[in-house]
Amino acid sequence: TQQANRWIKMEQWDACGGQVDLDALRGQTCYGGLDLGATSDLTSLCLNFVREGIYTFLWWNWIPEVKAREMEKKYSIPYSAWERLGFIKLTDGNEIDYDVIRADINIIAGDYGIEKMGVDRVFQGAQLCQQLIKDGMIVEQINMSWFFFTAPTREFERRVNAVGLTE
Repeated sequence: TQQANRWIKMEQWDACGGQVDLDALRGQTCYGGLDLGATSDLTSLCLNFVREGIYTFLWWNWIPEVKAREMEKKYSIPYSAWERLGFIKLTDGNEIDYDVIRADINIIAGDYGIEKMGVDRVFQGAQLCQQLIKDGMIVEQINMSWFFFTAPTREFERRVNAVGLTE
C-alpha cells in the first residue's frame, strides 16, 4: 500500500467494487481458497462466486491477538480498527488457532455452497485439511508457491484491467 509503483492502479481496483448482496449469495455455488498462517501471521479464506460472468469475492481473515497488537505498534497496521469493522478476527494467544478457523469455516460453509476449497498443503495445512474433509468438505491441497500462482495472477490482473479504467 505504500510503494511508488503499484501492481494494479487504485482507480482500476476501485472500478471493480460495488455493493454485495450477501443474502443473494447464500447457498450459491462457490470455490474457496484458504491460505494458512504458519504460527503467527495472517490466515485468510476467500470464497469466489461466479454468476453471469461477474466475479464476487468474500473474505475472512484471522490473526493471533498478540501478533496483531505487536504489528499494530511496530508498523501502524490498524488491526484493532479492522476487527471492529469485522474485516478480521483476532484469535486468543500468539499462535494461529486452527480449531477456531475450522469452526468458523464450518459456519461459513453452512451459509454458502462451497463446491471445493484449495488449502495450503504444507506442514500446518495437512491436519486441518483432513479435519475439513471429515466435516464433509471437498478439499484440494495446493502448493502456495509463486510458481503455481503466476498464471492465475496474470488472469486476475487481466480481468481487473478489463473492468477498470483506460488511460
